[in-house]
Amino acid sequence: MGWGGRAAEFVCVSAPWFVVDANLPGIFLRRTPSPLHFLVTVAGDRSPTMAQQPKNNIRNVCWATNSRGNPCGKKCSTRKEASGIPYCDRHLKVGDEAFKSIMHDEQPEIFGQILIAKFPIPRNYKLIYWGKLWRSKDVPTSADDHTIDFCPNEYSDRVYGTIDPTPYSGSIAQFASCVGPGELRNMAPDSIHFGDWGKNRTPCAGRVYKITKDIPIGHQVVHDYGAGWMEDRNIKRLNSGTKKHPVGKREARKPRGEKRKMDSSDVKVKGTKKKKKANKEIA
Repeated sequence: MGWGGRAAEFVCVSAPWFVVDANLPGIFLRRTPSPLHFLVTVAGDRSPTMAQQPKNNIRNVCWATNSRGNPCGKKCSTRKEASGIPYCDRHLKVGDEAFKSIMHDEQPEIFGQILIAKFPIPRNYKLIYWGKLWRSKDVPTSADDHTIDFCPNEYSDRVYGTIDPTPYSGSIAQFASCVGPGELRNMAPDSIHFGDWGKNRTPCAGRVYKITKDIPIGHQVVHDYGAGWMEDRNIKRLNSGTKKHPVGKREARKPRGEKRKMDSSDVKVKGTKKKKKANKEIA
């Protein structure tokens, strides 16, 4: 009988006791308020729970998942550099524990670090791509490959700065690979931003990225770096998925004349990975 790590309830009708074999490991007996009702819990490997986040995205509660796969629930960091980003002090430091950054297991010299799911990640789960907020003209050259534009006005593509995650290892979204030509992306940018610009410029800023497809344990998180990112750097786009850490495959094109089912990855997304030529920044 498969317990699945859940509690099993037994009601003893004929006698006020329940016999449990003491030699069976991982079995615990607890008597409930009813004299004839006992609760037996079988300890063991629990089925992995799906990563969760606070309902309604309450901003004073950390959005991250802890190492047990449960919502963190702690108050958001009040440090100045947190800049309103909805993570607690711990998860600003280590990152959302629903994910893990590791070296690519087959071609580390090409892909470097990648991001994988430690727990089943549901569609619409939110990850924050955050980092130091620079004026675009001041961004260090060494950080250029990881930066994204800071566009806090959801009704405009105007750039108000550049987000550089490289000083912070806890900003784990920077390790997600670019989706390959035969793969389906499972993460995309949202219009929600954290941070401020101009006279009230904050030390850091962040942009919400949304999981667009359910991601099983061990699968990679990938997104589109944006049109021209690879070409600007003279890099050939390759599939990042491996046997151990796969990525969803794109459907083969159907012959001409047949209708092809459109996928969300076919839609162009603005404001993803930053191109080398920065857009004009608004001070």
